[in-house]
Amino acid sequence: MKTVWVLQQFTSRYFDLTQPHYLVKLTQRERPIYTLDANEAYQFKSERDANAILTFDLKHEGWAARQVTLPNSQLH
Repeated sequence: MKTVWVLQQFTSRYFDLTQPHYLVKLTQRERPIYTLDANEAYQFKSERDANAILTFDLKHEGWAARQVTLPNSQLH
């Protein structure tokens, strides 16, 4: 088990968030690509590292850092 930080979308005007969305990567235009599986999400060592990539647009779309515990995770 490993505790890591991920970016999760908490609010959205466009998606049903009954299942959490986790950030996988950003496109060249800084659009988020997400997954429903926290194991596949981009993982950070600290909240500071996770928040470093949050742009104004991502914050406005409801993305925020969250600490999760994952089995056998690898840090990116």
